[in-house]
Amino acid sequence: MMLNAVCAQRAPLYSRTPCDAAHSASRRHPAPHPAPPAVSKLASYIADVLSREAVAIGARGSTQARFVAPRPAASLSAAAERAEAVAAAERLVHAVAGVLRGGAGSHDTVMAAGWDAGAGAHERGLSLDYLLKELDLLAAMVLYAAEQALVEDHRASAADGMELARRVQRAFSLLTLAASKGFTHGYLARLHRECRDLRHELRNPLGTIRSAVALMADERVPPEMRNHPRFQAMVLRNASSLDDVIGQRLGDTMVLAPAFGPREVSLRQIALAVRRELREQASRKACEVVVADTLPVALVDPTEFELALTSAVTAALDAAPWHSSVEVTLAERRERSAVVRVACEADGGAGPVPLDFARALLERSGGRLWAEGGCLCLEVPTAGRASAVHAAHDVAGAR
Repeated sequence: MMLNAVCAQRAPLYSRTPCDAAHSASRRHPAPHPAPPAVSKLASYIADVLSREAVAIGARGSTQARFVAPRPAASLSAAAERAEAVAAAERLVHAVAGVLRGGAGSHDTVMAAGWDAGAGAHERGLSLDYLLKELDLLAAMVLYAAEQALVEDHRASAADGMELARRVQRAFSLLTLAASKGFTHGYLARLHRECRDLRHELRNPLGTIRSAVALMADERVPPEMRNHPRFQAMVLRNASSLDDVIGQRLGDTMVLAPAFGPREVSLRQIALAVRRELREQASRKACEVVVADTLPVALVDPTEFELALTSAVTAALDAAPWHSSVEVTLAERRERSAVVRVACEADGGAGPVPLDFARALLERSGGRLWAEGGCLCLEVPTAGRASAVHAAHDVAGAR
């Protein structure tokens, strides 16, 4: 009886209300979801434009990539590599156009194209830093092509243009993620192969040493054989072989080269790339950045040198007066380093000030940055390898 009374008191808490009935009905007969919005006509129009211009954008991007992201000196004239790069860039533009159209499988297509671009860049010896710079350049070219198409279509509003830019940015974000993963996958595969070969090279002399030591310690063998100089020489020879392998294959740069470490590049090409990136800053003061022909080819960390030089040239432009010039020259070539000088006519007598980031960046690898007589000097480690001066090549007009 008491249990029935308690249940009767609690019954109103579980009674069905009109809202409950409506909710139950909606669960039995769910309302139809709104249809997904149709792909923007503007995005489809731009996708068609990109598809038509994919070949031209790919060729132009491949050409300008050599100025934005300088290649190792050995590959400056590789025609086959250039044709392959053009085809890869064309494929990326088509993949981005597919994402703008919103077709089925378009995201898988852009990810596959990005992965292959990253893996191919690793095979060509391009660094990960410069791969990302190339993709940024291609994104800028795609946006420029879209901008030119919008100029001719007066029906597009500013909001439409921003929406389209966001779509392009999302497509390149996915593409860049896949490309970086494809690059690191290729790097790790190479590292695994090298480790496998290294294990083989270490086991051979170790096995020989182990056998010789076991024979010399075996009392069942006559003493004159155990103490024979031939076994001692065998141990010494294989120990020396081990030392050579460790020194050559397990150095500090073993995990860095060639994907992340120093490479033989033209310092002048890097300086020209820096000039190109800073041309807007230079034009604001009507300044000219002059890059000397004497900057050599050297074994350096190209990204580190580019960042430090960008910092130095920026400081020089800030200190330079209007209608003046900033000169980037080779001050000195030493046995294990190169000193690059950034000079300008100081405005009001105050020379350029070295920036903390660039100084710390160079000091991490044994370089230096200092001010000297109104100039900034960058000492860049070159691993002691001098090389020929790279031929002059002006890219002032490159877009």
